[in-house]
This record gives sequence, C-alpha cells and structure tokens, in this order.
Amino acid sequence: MKALLFSCSIFALLLGSSCSIKLEQISLPADLMALQGVVDGAKGPQAWLGLEVELLHPEGLADLDDLDDLDSLDLQPGVRIRKVARDSPAADAGLKVGDVLLQYGGHDVDDPERLSALLAAISLPTTTKLQYQRGTEVRESTADVKMRVSTGPGRVLYQVERAYLRAAFSDSASGGHAQIERLWPNSPLRLAGAQEGDLLISFDGKRVGSAAGFVRNCAFSLKPGQVFELEVEHAAGNRQLLEVHAWDPGRVLTEFTIWPIIRWEHKRAEGRKEFAIGDLFFFSVFNKTTVGAEVEYSILGFFSWRTGEAVLESEFSFSESADA
Repeated sequence: MKALLFSCSIFALLLGSSCSIKLEQISLPADLMALQGVVDGAKGPQAWLGLEVELLHPEGLADLDDLDDLDSLDLQPGVRIRKVARDSPAADAGLKVGDVLLQYGGHDVDDPERLSALLAAISLPTTTKLQYQRGTEVRESTADVKMRVSTGPGRVLYQVERAYLRAAFSDSASGGHAQIERLWPNSPLRLAGAQEGDLLISFDGKRVGSAAGFVRNCAFSLKPGQVFELEVEHAAGNRQLLEVHAWDPGRVLTEFTIWPIIRWEHKRAEGRKEFAIGDLFFFSVFNKTTVGAEVEYSILGFFSWRTGEAVLESEFSFSESADA
C-alpha cells in the first residue's frame, strides 16, 4: 500500500498535478476500554472490616469518566469512607463516614480495589493498624478484622485489559502489588520482556496500585502506539525497567486525490465512499458514490442512476389520496 501511494504521488508530480493523501487512526471499540473482571463464584469466609469506600474525586468532578487525561488529575492519597456498618471492626476502631482511609496494615490505600485486595489476602481473624484522615488531622487506630461468609457476587480473580496491553492482572497474595496473571501471545508486555507472575512496581514513574486501578489508569492515560515505561519485578526478585509500546490497530486510508484526474474518499463514520474521475470544480466526468448497499453513478453531472437497496424518498398519505 505504501509503495503504491508513493508511486502515485511521483506520477502526480510528473504530471504537474496536486496530490493529497489522508490517513485516519483506527479507533478502538468502546467495549475494549471497559473495566472487565473475572469473578470467583465460590462462597467462603472473607475478611470483613465493615467499610464501603470510594475514590477521592477532584472538587467539582462527579465521576472519573469525566476525565480526559490522568495527567490533569492531582491524585490524592487514600479513599473516602462512604459507609460504616454498625458494630463492625471499623466502627469499633472509631472510623466515621467522610474520613479518608490512608493506610491498612502499613500499605497505602489509593483505590477501593486495593483495600479489597488487602482484605482478600487475609485467611484468619487478625488485628491491624488503620491510618486515616479526619479534617486536617491524620489519626491511627487498631481494628480487629473478622472473618465471615460473604453474600456478595464473589471475589475478583483478575482484571482484563484488552485494548492496549492484551493481558490480565491480579493482586498479589500479599495485596501489596498488582501482578501479571496472563499474557496473550501478541501482548505488548510479552514483546517488551515481561513474564506472567511479574509484579508491577511503577507505571511511567508512578507507583502502581491495585490491578483494577492499573487497568483503569491504562484506559485513561494510554493512546494507540504510545511508548511508556513499566518497572516490573521478576520471580527471581530482580527488577527491570521495560519500554512498552501500547497496541496500535493502525491507520486506514480515507482520502486519495490526484487533482483533477482522480479522487477517492471514504467517510468511515457515515459508511460513505466516493470515487470520481475528471474531478472538476462543479461536476465530475464520472462519479460513483456508495452508501451501504446503495450505489449511485453519475456521468457529467447530468446522467445518473442508482443500484442496490431501494430508498423511500417520499411518504404516501392515504388520507390525501382518499380526498383526491
């Protein structure tokens, strides 16, 4: 394709004609960008703190979906407590709605999924330290985490990122890091040297949170073909800084013109293609326009006909016909 376009461009220059070529980035389907998790349906005892938390949103921002770029977001540490269950370990520890939970057991808590991962790593009742902020004060308290059978949908085993990295991520057994659960054969991470089981340490110089938080950050901050740095820790304990190229679906030719000899245009959003020979200012010697299954031909702008699907151009009114 590139060789053909280059040859046509040289041909146009030799003829003294103007040549224009337009390429358009292929957009990723919206469903590829959605956060998708694989859930373990098995029920069993799970650590219970009695908290419901949410991300800290910048003032005036209703939801993270309103963000265009994570670089414009001044991320604050911690998660806001939106609900405290009565007679729960969190309530006994003195936590209240509106407090900001900063740390759990010495681990920073920067998104709700990180807290869930830390709790999922517990198999027996335990006592842990909680650090939280109330107003301008940072406080510390002790909570006795209990075990109980969950009535929820189950524990998320791993999060899938299909758009840019083509990989699945889970939270490590300790809950302290996100890790690579699975790499597809064509995953950019695999090509960069990452391996299944690697821990994610930093993403473009910023600490990686939970698996869900990492996948969410990728959706906000990455673009097709973008190059970024990812620091990983291999199973042997050695760390490596990888240069990763996000998956790029490529570009597609949408316009090619050698004026006034030939013109071809594809409006992908409208599903419309147009091909013209002898493209003059007010008409073309020959013009072919395709919209879906319908094709319209035109010669010199005077003779035209259509083939393909029939199109209803006027609406017949029964009442008007009856009155006549």
